[in-house]
Amino acid sequence: MDPEWDKLGHGDVAPINDAVANALDAHLRRYPVIGDGRLFPDARGASEPMNRARAANLLRKAERAAGLEKIRGLGWHGFRRAWATARTAMPLADVQRVGGWRDAVSLQRCY
Repeated sequence: MDPEWDKLGHGDVAPINDAVANALDAHLRRYPVIGDGRLFPDARGASEPMNRARAANLLRKAERAAGLEKIRGLGWHGFRRAWATARTAMPLADVQRVGGWRDAVSLQRCY
């Protein structure tokens, strides 16, 4: 991630598995960009990021498509929490690095 777009100005690159790489490749084939571009651009213009309301709408749409009931108060952050919780048996430094936490205190305090 480019430090300019991270809320704390922190830049990092994390490895991804083949399934994620394939999904991103499919997304980029459907929504191609040349050079630097946003992975999830705003519908009104590719130079802006997708807004929060649109991202929440996409999550609701995905939940309906999967036949899942909407859980009040559980948005995108719930996936981050579940991801971290599922990795409690793994080395803290590894979870911190791949999850993008700058320090272990934040990871341990919040998750």
